Amino acid sequence: MRTLPRVALRDLLKNTDIISDKLVGEEREFAKNFVRRRVRLLIDANPSFNDPSRPGDLTPIATKGVAIALIKEMADVRTALAAIRVRVQADVKKGLHLPVDRTATARVLDQPPSGDAASMRERLILSVVYQATAWDIRFAEPANLDRLHRLCDRRLRLVERMLYEVGRGAARAWKAKPPAAGPWPDGLARAFEYPRVPRSVFQTTCQPDAKDFCAAPMDAWHLGDDNTIVGPIQTNPATTARWRPGTADPYALEFTPLDPTKPKAVDAISGLFSRSSDFLQRNLMYCDHTIHALHLEALVFAESKRRAAGDTAWLDGVVATKPAGWLRLYHPLVSPGALQPTQGRFLAGSGEPDFFQHMPVRPQELQVGDHLIVYNHPAYEHTTLHGAWRLENAVVVQTTPELLVQGHGSPIMSIASAKAHMLDLFVKALKICREALRPLAKVTASAGPTAVKVASTSAVRVGMKIDVIEAATETPIAQQRKVTRVDARAKTVEFDGAAVAATAKHALRRAHRPQFGGKFDSLFLASPTSANEIFLLRRVDRAASTFAPGSQDGDWHVAWVAHPREEKIRLDAKRAGFVKKQHFVDYTVEKDGADSTTVGWFPLYEPVKVGRKPVLKGGKIVGIQPISIGVDNISAWTWFADPDANAANVPVIRPSV
Repeated sequence: MRTLPRVALRDLLKNTDIISDKLVGEEREFAKNFVRRRVRLLIDANPSFNDPSRPGDLTPIATKGVAIALIKEMADVRTALAAIRVRVQADVKKGLHLPVDRTATARVLDQPPSGDAASMRERLILSVVYQATAWDIRFAEPANLDRLHRLCDRRLRLVERMLYEVGRGAARAWKAKPPAAGPWPDGLARAFEYPRVPRSVFQTTCQPDAKDFCAAPMDAWHLGDDNTIVGPIQTNPATTARWRPGTADPYALEFTPLDPTKPKAVDAISGLFSRSSDFLQRNLMYCDHTIHALHLEALVFAESKRRAAGDTAWLDGVVATKPAGWLRLYHPLVSPGALQPTQGRFLAGSGEPDFFQHMPVRPQELQVGDHLIVYNHPAYEHTTLHGAWRLENAVVVQTTPELLVQGHGSPIMSIASAKAHMLDLFVKALKICREALRPLAKVTASAGPTAVKVASTSAVRVGMKIDVIEAATETPIAQQRKVTRVDARAKTVEFDGAAVAATAKHALRRAHRPQFGGKFDSLFLASPTSANEIFLLRRVDRAASTFAPGSQDGDWHVAWVAHPREEKIRLDAKRAGFVKKQHFVDYTVEKDGADSTTVGWFPLYEPVKVGRKPVLKGGKIVGIQPISIGVDNISAWTWFADPDANAANVPVIRPSV
């Protein structure tokens, strides 16, 4: 009879001296998760514990020693858990924690993952204690109970704020024509919103000009994408004087005391959490600002409750020792060497370790209350002018029974559902890019020396640069002409420049222009209200194309000037090959005069294949289809997937106590 191999970790999970039979329900699952986490970290610390025949599991010899250690550790953890439960209940009776027992849909739509707020709080307490002690078993020591309680306060506060006040709002009940100066009631009572409103409701109120900016008093707002109108980043009106745009970077909202002798930084933070039924009276901020505010308020809650009643000066004392702008609302989760060093050290930023930790962890090591970023495909940001999901700052709100995250105004999501949503947005963005290659309008007749009649004017705008081309061959007969007038009723388009003999065999397209010394044909899609551009390049000359006429859109790519992190990928042949296979992105170095530029490429199309081979006719590829992208092509944790599946590749912010 064949003897089955002994599975060490599985033995530990069945050991009733470690996980008592008296443990039932959710706590039993958290105890098992604790064991798995401890084993992983013990193997990291002691590589000799790792069984070569079963990577990630323990050798039989190591199992015995680990079992002895886990018996004591689990007893200490359960003792600490009992003490934390007592402390949290005492704080609840004092009214210190959020009153989440009667969650109002006027704030958020989603119910907590456990089904109700009371059981969710118990789940969060289990999460904090078992996960914190698994990461650092010293938290289970009696001498560190105060530290564990402080950590529980901060993580609990952060997650419950996210779940019950910052998550996805219910359906809004806007007025038919909101007044430009407000108020803008929407049927909700919230504290945080994105600085954007639906275009379908506010278009008349906005009254946009030719550059897409709204009329006064909405002149700080402008048209965003087809669905939104975008406004300024600002905190609620009662606090705007204390949170002002930074001079070096207006995206940062820096704490500015109203009275330098009485700064009251705690009040400035607490004031951000005032709810209003008027959209204009709320904080209008992006996901990074908002979660940064949650970090600060959780810190204030945990520190202030341990001080004399009314003592708010403790944070002022810290701020006084720091440079201007140290207390701010910003994007704290950035990589060292990117934006952070140029902006200086600030609270919760990676260069300031006093109250927060920045570290990479494995997905299995995430803890509730961890702040991370869920990224879209690395090419997504180059395929959209106003894309809402380039990335999403999010908070881990659950790890057991499954990992769930939530962001500012977002639903509670698994990583799989987040990636599926991102994929949908990326596919839609790529469709818009492909549509940009199509002719804007078919010419039906000449309407004068610099005017044409067209089948439809719906895609043509005054100020747009166009080419007049032969529809069949794409040969231009007029280039870089600016549209000066569009008459939708007469279906005529007028443009500047010399006379053009256009006929029914011609068409109008977005203007192309040569790039990199004429090597590539290009077209741009530009935002009228920002520096954002979509840059499309035909990667080879039409005459050198491997695609047959009618399929030569297969040469078009989304292109961009590479980020320094991408240049590092290009220089690493193995990593570059992985990125091309995983994300369909590759890089070349192109000459632009005397300068060299690293360019990123993402194809808009791929050949239609039969038996894994493109269909050829006359030696040319015939038949193309939109590039096939799936959720597996989106890394989510960082812009680019890590070739090592076991890597600690999830950058997080955690409270430090």
